[in-house]
Amino acid sequence: MSLLSRSQPINTSEASKARQAMRISLATLALSVALTLTCIYFAVQNPVWQMWAILGTNAILTIAVGIGVWMGWQGQLQTGFKLIIVATMIAIIISPLFFEGLGLISGLGGVMIVLILAPQALSQREINWMFIAGVGTAVTAGVIDVLGPSNRLSPPALLFVIPVLIGIMVVISGILIVRQFRAYSLSTKLMISFIGMSVVSVTAIAFLSSDASRTALTREVGAGLKRLVESQALVVGNLLDRQVDALQTLALNRNLQDSVNALNSVYLNNEPDAIQAKLEDLDRDWQAADADDPLIRSRINNLLSQVELAQFKANFPDHVEVFITDRYGAVVAATGRTSDYYQADEAWWQAAYNNGQGAVYIGSPEFDESTQTLGSIIAVPLYAHDSDSVVGILRSTYNVVPLLNALSVAEPGETGKVELYLPGGMELKPGFDQPQPADELDFKTLNNVDYVELIHNDISAFASAAPVTDITNDPLIASLGWILVISQDQEEILAPVKTQEQLIQLLGLSIIAISGAAAAGLAYFLARPILRLTDTAQQVAGGNLAAQATTETNDEIGTLATVFNSMTNRLRQTIDTLEEQVTDRTRQLETVMVISQRLTGILDLNDLLRQVVIITKETFNYYHVHIYLLDEQRETLNLAEGYGEAGAEMKRHGHAIPLAAPKSLVARAAREGKVVTVENVRLDPAWLPNSLLPETYAEMAVPVMLGQEVVGVLDVQSEKVGGLTPEDETALQALANQVANAVHNARLFSKTQQALQEAQKLQRLYTGQAWQQFNSSRTTTDYEFRQSTLPPLQNILTPEAQAALQNKCTIKIQDGTLGITDGQENTISPTQPGIVEPSDGAPVITGAAIATPLKLRDQIIGVLGVREEGSNRRWTEDEIILIEAVSEQMSLAIENARLFEEGQRSAWRDQVISESTAKVWSSSEIEEVMKAAVAQLGDKLRASEVVIRLGTEAELAQE
Repeated sequence: MSLLSRSQPINTSEASKARQAMRISLATLALSVALTLTCIYFAVQNPVWQMWAILGTNAILTIAVGIGVWMGWQGQLQTGFKLIIVATMIAIIISPLFFEGLGLISGLGGVMIVLILAPQALSQREINWMFIAGVGTAVTAGVIDVLGPSNRLSPPALLFVIPVLIGIMVVISGILIVRQFRAYSLSTKLMISFIGMSVVSVTAIAFLSSDASRTALTREVGAGLKRLVESQALVVGNLLDRQVDALQTLALNRNLQDSVNALNSVYLNNEPDAIQAKLEDLDRDWQAADADDPLIRSRINNLLSQVELAQFKANFPDHVEVFITDRYGAVVAATGRTSDYYQADEAWWQAAYNNGQGAVYIGSPEFDESTQTLGSIIAVPLYAHDSDSVVGILRSTYNVVPLLNALSVAEPGETGKVELYLPGGMELKPGFDQPQPADELDFKTLNNVDYVELIHNDISAFASAAPVTDITNDPLIASLGWILVISQDQEEILAPVKTQEQLIQLLGLSIIAISGAAAAGLAYFLARPILRLTDTAQQVAGGNLAAQATTETNDEIGTLATVFNSMTNRLRQTIDTLEEQVTDRTRQLETVMVISQRLTGILDLNDLLRQVVIITKETFNYYHVHIYLLDEQRETLNLAEGYGEAGAEMKRHGHAIPLAAPKSLVARAAREGKVVTVENVRLDPAWLPNSLLPETYAEMAVPVMLGQEVVGVLDVQSEKVGGLTPEDETALQALANQVANAVHNARLFSKTQQALQEAQKLQRLYTGQAWQQFNSSRTTTDYEFRQSTLPPLQNILTPEAQAALQNKCTIKIQDGTLGITDGQENTISPTQPGIVEPSDGAPVITGAAIATPLKLRDQIIGVLGVREEGSNRRWTEDEIILIEAVSEQMSLAIENARLFEEGQRSAWRDQVISESTAKVWSSSEIEEVMKAAVAQLGDKLRASEVVIRLGTEAELAQE
């Protein structure tokens, strides 16, 4: 059973409201089903108890909404909607217990549902209470969302999908609320407005405050990160600089310089190729030798290795491998066995040797196989004593792990990370013994700003970067291209902002709750006087004009009540005189209608204008009325008709006013196409006085317009100052419109009559000429019916036929008397004026006879007569009508036959011309052409002789 069949009878507005309510409830059910399906999907993906709890809550909500919809279909609309609203409120309060971040958006959605559902089925008192409960639910959900348990879930995907679904519902609900806002009661409107303004204000303040706090804290944190990363980058640069200084100090050891320089002397007098070959042989021996090989021992256990290098390593333990090469790249001393004996083919050696010029080299950290250490190669040139000649290279493998460990101490907070980005897309992280592939970062932007927000290592973070350099801005350190990056998770950085936002939310929710309670009380306080005033207005609308509004306050509402009472009093006074006003107005309009009806029956223009002037003047009792018509050149307004002697005198003198006349109310009305009214013409400089109308004081010129075109002007005058009122203007304007149509119709009728007369004249002329030609071509045109034969008559001698032709009407003979019939069995004596009697040669009238002319378009083409000899027959009206009808049909039939014969003759003529022309044109010689023409003309015309002569005009004239 449908919803509407449960409550009968039901009006259209209630039925529409019920259908709207069911559509909204179905939309709510669809939303709850979508939320439940979403929760099922995420519960399968992440099967934790919180997901199952929120799934159960939404499933129960869906069931409750479904029951509510079913109850609505069963006619229990109020109960069903209450169930839906209550179940929604409970689900909104429970949801924040399991999910963080859903309280406010869910609460807003709940308030929207209440505003949409409640007005569709609940009473006004229930709507107010439900609205207050909805606001309370939203506030409670917000508080729980802020202060809820810490073990709640906040999965980003779910926190995106659910707010999107609720947001769509909020938008749709907002649109519906705006559309049906007019239907809400005043108290509901006030509550919605107050709470809406509170929510908007609190939300705006909370947003601005939170945004300002977030911006300030973010800027402060970013600046702190920038300072931290710059200081740590300086630490790394200074540390590298100290390692270089330590090696350069060792390279200044005179013992080292002299020893290496002495070893270089063994290459004297040797060719470079020989030296290279010897070094390559020694390199192969080095790689193949065991630890006790004399070559190995000579480089590891010599004085330089055991004393100088060992002492350096002891002082600087992070240098895990130190060795010296001569100027040709051969190892001369080392703290341990190196992987190669010959080092000149290494990039670091070539960079440090620098073609004999010497340079400091620092390599990117990498895993060293010989020392099994994550280290950076540092190489410095070894110069000869008191000389800038490079005699060898001092090289160290610097262990950077302690450096990274030291940097890890500077990691901010619990989620801070320090990473050293190296050229080539690699990075060093504390805890890793090898370089790792680096994330792609925009270091150009990072170096120019304090921080950036990015997804770093799949986590939203703030990051800041600084290039590694030392305190002296040594170009060597700066050219390494090492960049230190410090990042920290966004959640940890913005934790103070979140705390502040929660406090702002709690404060805002408290304000909204207080505003809701205040709105309810204030709405009742403000709406009560208006509701009482509305009740009084309804009484007045019901006919109780004695009802008075109670003035409860001195504010605008009190003023409104006072004005309403005054309006009611005036209304009573107005109603007392309304009937008289309506009667006068009705009489005026009836007069205009009567005049209009009389004008529509007048087709003569002069008579029409005369009647307009007379009726208007006498009906409305004006001093004078006249009417002007605009000439065809539209330059002059000619007086067409005027009332009385004054009007006749002006018309005799051809009174006219130029359309461009500056001092004429009539010309002005015609130019502007608007009514011109002057209450006192004596004071108007544009008034044109008339000596024939000395008593004129007020004048009104009304344009007579047909559509947008001015036809003329109706001018009325009064002998009283202000004697023409707006009511006169309305009546005269309506009359002028009717006059315009009547003038237009009269002119059209005149033109139509003139055209018709001309057409009839031409038609009669044509018909007469055609029948004269037809009669002249026939030998017999008169026939008489006697028994079964149709002998032709040589002439017409019957008196009735002659009389019918002469009088151009039906003539009948009965009782020996000839008379004219008027169609009503009356015989008019032929002795009356206008009756033409038969000629003296006509036979004596005996018996009964009747004759009627055969007319074709008012042109007589013959006569039809019926006689009965020796009879006293009386012709009845039906017989006369029959004979006249037959005569009309005979006229048409004879005309058609004549036209047919004329068409046949024309066709025969065209055929003869065509055939003769074909025969003539088929001959190519003059003689043949002449023979063909003579033969064709003789044959077609049946002529005994056809002559054709050729020659000039003079020659033919002589013959």
